[in-house]
Amino acid sequence: MAARKKVTKKVTKRTKKQAKKTAISLTDVPTEIECHYLKGQNYRSVHADGFYGGVTSRGLIHMAVYSERRPIPKKAFYPVLGSDKQGLFLDKEDETKRIGLEGIIREIEVGIFFDLPSAIELRKWLDNKIDTIQKGGE
Repeated sequence: MAARKKVTKKVTKRTKKQAKKTAISLTDVPTEIECHYLKGQNYRSVHADGFYGGVTSRGLIHMAVYSERRPIPKKAFYPVLGSDKQGLFLDKEDETKRIGLEGIIREIEVGIFFDLPSAIELRKWLDNKIDTIQKGGE
């Protein structure tokens, strides 16, 4: 039983010493903190033509970033202008027939989920960048 009391006292004393060492007074609070930005393994730059999304059932905002383009055809047909030993001469500017999707492709590049405080910070950041551009700055 006595051994237990000694252990308890040692732990208590060590904890108090640690608390004294780690206690920071208000005058010791730094005025600046250094932040390092590191690119993650899956980092990439993407072009954004638009955004799509909404609010999830858990209250997060989902924003899908997409780029727009015309569809790449599955097949295209071109008139033959002539031939020689090296092959056929095609009129690559005069596509006579195209097989594939029509319309516009909206290719989703990335989906981003964030909470309300992050959304507010994003809005502030965007407002700042928009103001800078409108004022002719960089």
